[in-house]
Amino acid sequence: MQTTSTPSPYVLTDSIRIEKTDFEESHKQFLVLYGKKQFYCGLLIKEILVELNENKSLLQVHSQITKHQAYKKLTLQDIEMIIDKKIIPLGVLKNINEIETSKSEELSYDADSIKTQKTLLNESQTNFIASVFKFLYQKWVAALFVLIGLVMHIFYLSSHSIFGEHSKIWVDSSALEYMSLYFLIIFIFVFHEIGHAAAALHFGIRAPKIGYGFYLVYPVFFTQISEAWKLQPKKRMIINLGGVYFQWIAGSLFILLDYFNIGSTHIWSGVVTMNFIRLIYSFVPFMKADGYWIFSDGFELTNLRKKSNQFLSAIFKSLSIHKARQITKTKLQFYALSFFSIGTIIFFSFWFVFLSIMVWKFTPMLPNILVSFYENWQSATLISQYLKIILQSVLLTITLLGVVIFIVRMSSLIRFAINFLMEKETELKTV
Repeated sequence: MQTTSTPSPYVLTDSIRIEKTDFEESHKQFLVLYGKKQFYCGLLIKEILVELNENKSLLQVHSQITKHQAYKKLTLQDIEMIIDKKIIPLGVLKNINEIETSKSEELSYDADSIKTQKTLLNESQTNFIASVFKFLYQKWVAALFVLIGLVMHIFYLSSHSIFGEHSKIWVDSSALEYMSLYFLIIFIFVFHEIGHAAAALHFGIRAPKIGYGFYLVYPVFFTQISEAWKLQPKKRMIINLGGVYFQWIAGSLFILLDYFNIGSTHIWSGVVTMNFIRLIYSFVPFMKADGYWIFSDGFELTNLRKKSNQFLSAIFKSLSIHKARQITKTKLQFYALSFFSIGTIIFFSFWFVFLSIMVWKFTPMLPNILVSFYENWQSATLISQYLKIILQSVLLTITLLGVVIFIVRMSSLIRFAINFLMEKETELKTV
């Protein structure tokens, strides 16, 4: 017979932190943060986790839970069933008495994952800088900067060719301008992340850090704000838009510098061009950039990628619209999830085909490009000329390597998707 001293068979997979949300829905009263993951829960699951976090036995958990009037009739078996059916699937708990069975593989898009994550700015540094720019989220200030930026970008785009400027930069810029250009681009990317941190601070959320990592072979930056999940979706959307908003401001500043011919116009036009391309990319929802989270919060589709995987499984494997509809709560969410799921396939397929064709056409030209690099190297007389050739060679190599890795990873994904669809159908789990 179990006694109160008998330890619980359930153990936490990581340390947990529980925050109260500002949602109106009762089933989303609390946000549970553990490791790099999080989920919403109501009062009952929150109380169970609090008790288990204090290493209480199941009898002690049951005794504490039934002190609440609403849960007075719950039995010990009810508590165990809630843990097994509701909490363990979330990944925050595991039963040490059971052999863990491997979970069935889900169709996943690993193409947008960030590798080798490191800290760039710690919590105190991040929030000190964010506090300086927090005033930019006052309504009248934000409206003013967005309007000014809109006028400036319309003026610039109407008088410049984005791709023409990009080609001109590659040919005409000096080695110093190359280095300055990419340092400024990195600065804008960090400023983008400060925009997220400042927006979070505007809503009373401190960002633990700003970090960096690598996507394929390219450096990328990110802001860790897991606690923002306790905010309503509209507030999270503002945080997600914060990076684009700050990029918009930075782009407007460099347009001014270009317009008044302050310093090198090659640098300013290059920064504006690359920044504008990055702005467009930020709104694409199919990669896990800002657009993904804006889309997720805008339609209140948490675990968007997972729901998309389930949607694709229902449509292409189970051939069931009914199962696909069960994944979402409203018609609007269903249509949004349909757009995201099918759009993701089209998006990745397009880039796979497009980049494959580009590589196929570019490969015969590569020997001539290498010869031109060699000839330029032979004819160079200044250190700046040698440095420019080296920088161009490095940038070309990184670009080609990134494209090839992307194609290889997309090929692996296609093979995985084919194998997934050919496997015997399993029961579709809905969230």
